[in-house]
Amino acid sequence: GGVPDAEPGIWLMRTDGSQRLRVGSHGRPNWSPEGRQFMLTSFGIPAQVTLMDAGGETSVRLEIPDLQIYSPPNWVSDGTIVAVVGSDFGDTIALIDVTDPAEGKVKLILWNMNFKGPGLDVRPSYPAYLPSTRRCVFIGEGKAGKALYSFQRGQAGPPKRVEPEGSETLMQDVALSPDGRYALFTSNRAGPRQRGTAPGGGDAKPK
Repeated sequence: GGVPDAEPGIWLMRTDGSQRLRVGSHGRPNWSPEGRQFMLTSFGIPAQVTLMDAGGETSVRLEIPDLQIYSPPNWVSDGTIVAVVGSDFGDTIALIDVTDPAEGKVKLILWNMNFKGPGLDVRPSYPAYLPSTRRCVFIGEGKAGKALYSFQRGQAGPPKRVEPEGSETLMQDVALSPDGRYALFTSNRAGPRQRGTAPGGGDAKPK
């Protein structure tokens, strides 16, 4: 209702509200780091991901041979995203080359549930990856609920819980600060809890 007669959906506009352009009916919009592209991720599972140019004039659905995306992905750099992928369910966190979205390619597997390590039996979602620190943070769901996990690419050992105690029934939307000191996420925790140590030495803060 903010704009009379405007159709609900995803819109692109200038900061002054001019040049409005409707680019999709629904989904999660996410700008690339350099602002050259943005992607729309559907709310379904598996997710449909569409890449658009900055002007919203061209759009291409992301296709990865023999794989589906099972959680909202995050940008890593222009042309690369981090995503939870799999054939039947999301079991792998990988870097995906989306330079040509119609022929997406797995650039690097960061973690797979088959190599989870002792005491770690969780299904990943909402990954975030920072190339400068080689650190990946994701939400892992196990029998007790959901919690935040972190690991560094190339470092031995399984992912570790960021917060030593507690779990959530709702947890999503992980993001990392540019310097890697903070992890931001959404949860339904009811009260205060001692903050865990974030990947870069800061705090893990719910929003």
